Amino acid sequence: MAIRVKNGRKNPYIVYWRNPTTHKLESKSFPTRAAAEKFNALILYQLQYEPENVQKPESMQGEDLPLTVERLFYLYLQDRNFTEANLARTLKSVKELMERYGQMSVDRVDKLLLIEMQRRCLATGNKGATVRRKMAVIKAMFNWAYRNGVIESLPLFPVAPTSVAARYMPPTPEEVSALYRAAPEHLKRVIILGFMFGMRVGPCEMLSLRWQHVDIGQGVIRVPNAKKGNTDAWREVPIKASLLPLIREWQEKDSAAGLEQFDFYFI
Repeated sequence: MAIRVKNGRKNPYIVYWRNPTTHKLESKSFPTRAAAEKFNALILYQLQYEPENVQKPESMQGEDLPLTVERLFYLYLQDRNFTEANLARTLKSVKELMERYGQMSVDRVDKLLLIEMQRRCLATGNKGATVRRKMAVIKAMFNWAYRNGVIESLPLFPVAPTSVAARYMPPTPEEVSALYRAAPEHLKRVIILGFMFGMRVGPCEMLSLRWQHVDIGQGVIRVPNAKKGNTDAWREVPIKASLLPLIREWQEKDSAAGLEQFDFYFI
């Protein structure tokens, strides 16, 4: 897989890949890098999970091919302006459904079949929230197809299963202290920042933290907010006086290493 640029062309961004069936090098050109990266992610997914279905993109649009669920799905993805990360998540979310129903004609999709899809997802251990997310992708695909005249009518979608959020009992201060004492050095920051400052572990908050967000003089950390309906880009969290020496120690270590962000070197 590669994206190359050939200047002077109408479509200078070219995606190359090797067909796992024919072993021939194939390519497709795009006018923008964003479009090329989007298609590159789609082909990369197929090469990893569906190598038997990899084919030239032109053949996916031929009039002689039947309109299957899988073909409709790829037409939908090619038209949507997904980021590469969102495209990968979308492909992964419906992978099992496409394996089971992908070769089925779109004309056969009705309410009974959609109910079967939901039940199959639940039967394989997916929780209600996960099933709702998977079926939302299928519904969005059919809505797109109807709006764009690809299909003449919409199937009736069943009521989505209820979504019950899992409830977990947070650890007690004594349990957190025990974890902290037993944790290796690189996990102690995660424990402190998560428990004492309420940061989400992941790229949305904790791994986005930079030392420029820490004001030791004022005793606050400006935590980048996860995009969960928050209107503010960040929130101020006070630093307890008892934690200031530890935060200063972290800052001195990271500054000596030339790091602008917190050192989570276990990632």
